[in-house]
Amino acid sequence: MNIRHVAVAATLLTVALATTGCGPDDTPGTGATTTQAAPPPAAASSAAPAAPAAGQAVSASEEAAFEKAFHDSKNCATFFKAHKVLLANSAGPGQLKAVKVRTDCTQYGLTLDTSADGSVLKVAANATVVVLTKPTSGKDFPKYEAKKVSFEEFTRANKPCFDIPDPDRRPAGLICEPFFEYTVDAGGAVTSMHQTWEDQG
Repeated sequence: MNIRHVAVAATLLTVALATTGCGPDDTPGTGATTTQAAPPPAAASSAAPAAPAAGQAVSASEEAAFEKAFHDSKNCATFFKAHKVLLANSAGPGQLKAVKVRTDCTQYGLTLDTSADGSVLKVAANATVVVLTKPTSGKDFPKYEAKKVSFEEFTRANKPCFDIPDPDRRPAGLICEPFFEYTVDAGGAVTSMHQTWEDQG
């Protein structure tokens, strides 16, 4: 799909985290700290759908389905009638500063318009975020491995495309653009986010 380039991929966006900054123990290849022991099964049980703090891997089939739908030029108009995109600026407890991206499906493909003013979005208590962790070796979808984390974890843990001052620490081949497909509840609070990227083709 031919998508107009709206952000410089080489420029890292630093998310202003309200809790912690970039630490040397973050693992850029996974997007989450993996040295912490997992909680016992009994303690992990909860009625809330939020992902555990350490995150959980998204299956290749699930990520492939999302990527294919997002980048499918033939069904662009249908997909984006039901899906919204934001450009993340910073994240903190219970809120997200972002630009609501206008998506236009044209004969040339998807155009992402980020010219709108940024705004502060409320985030639901059990919101989850799917972040890209590293590129796959295959030519087909999925292009990236992904992990689901709670929004709370997202605000405090360093992710591949956020809060990494040294580009050399990023996973090789990862396109660092802060675009997310997102959903909201009836009150307008963000309930889920799924990191995506701008197709340069």
